[in-house]
Amino acid sequence: MKSDVYLRHPFNVAMRALDLSFGMAFGKALSRQRKGNIASFHIGRCGSTVLGGLLNQHAKIFWDGEILTRYYWYKRKKYTSLLKEAIQELQKKIISSRMNMAGKKYYGFETRFFQMKLFHLKLQEYIKQLETFGFDHFII
Repeated sequence: MKSDVYLRHPFNVAMRALDLSFGMAFGKALSRQRKGNIASFHIGRCGSTVLGGLLNQHAKIFWDGEILTRYYWYKRKKYTSLLKEAIQELQKKIISSRMNMAGKKYYGFETRFFQMKLFHLKLQEYIKQLETFGFDHFII
């Protein structure tokens, strides 16, 4: 796939690493200048990674992919004892900490519909929560 080639090309990998390191150093300070955020929802195996790769090629977009996937697998092993409120706080911290890396670029990430169940949220609640974080563009 084209997105696989894009991510494997050494120059693009180096540029992504540079973006991440710059974002970790200066992202929080620059995030006040961000114009908006993008959230994508999907069922999986539907081309969302290709779409994310295309969005990430735009100079003003920082696409972070499926940031909640790794936490889903941790939850199944490690976080099963956490209360519903603690799980929702964890989810908020994950998103807000990752947003800082985008700096003044649009920040975007993907969520699979089943991951909302992990955080005990319904779609409407999740969208309201994302709106409080400044998400104003949604892709389904």
